[in-house]
Parts: sequence; structure tokens; C-alpha cells
Amino acid sequence: MIRKTDFFYHREFRYFNDYILEEIGMKLTSESNLLTSRYEALYLFKSESDSMRYLEQLPKSITSVPIYLLKIELINKEYLEQFDNNWLNQFDHSFTAKDYENQAKDFLSRKKSKTPLYEVLFKGEYKVVECKLIL
Repeated sequence: MIRKTDFFYHREFRYFNDYILEEIGMKLTSESNLLTSRYEALYLFKSESDSMRYLEQLPKSITSVPIYLLKIELINKEYLEQFDNNWLNQFDHSFTAKDYENQAKDFLSRKKSKTPLYEVLFKGEYKVVECKLIL
């Protein structure tokens, strides 16, 4: 459980969550060969409104540093897939490791939440077209 571990969610716990995603991803990839690693790819949002919606979920300590919104042009698409980011951010303090595994499976299986917030996992070459300070 998050509270009992004293993990700070957006620091140490994030590594734990990423580890679970990688483990589930490797299992699913060995079965389907269709997923890429989040460590080897970027995750992006399709619009400024989706980016802002994502930022609203972050604690103030994260958003107290300058944050830039980048508009990019995809040049070479090695991997491009859409997932519902809500599965990575909707946690309860009573969750166990198994609960996180189930959330990771829902995310990597492309299951939709009640109010999807889609992120795009991208691997390839891109060019920054615009960069603006938003926070």
C-alpha cells in the first residue's frame, strides 16, 4: 500500500510503477511482439488540452518548475500506439502490487477508462516545430 511504504508517489513510487509496466509489457510482448518499452520511447499527448488535463493531475511540487509545451512533427515512425493514461494515474492508497499489475495490464491492453486521457507512445525520429512556456 502506498501510505504504508512512505513512497512519494511522483518520485520513488513512479519507479516502482514503471518497473511493473516494464514487467507486464515484457510478458505481453513475448506473447504478441507488439509493444515497445516506455524506456525507449516518448509518451506524448495529441493536443494542448490533453496535455493540460494531464498536468492538472500532477502535484504542485512537479508543476512548480518551468513546463514547456512542444509541438512536434513526426518524421520517422518506428512505433506509434495510443493508450489511456488514466490507468497510470488513478490509484487508491490501499492498492497492492497485484492491483498495480492489473492497472498496468489494463493500460497495456489498451482498455478505456470512464474518461480516457490518451497518450501516444512514440518511438522514432521527430522535429520540434514549436516550443512555448505554459507554466
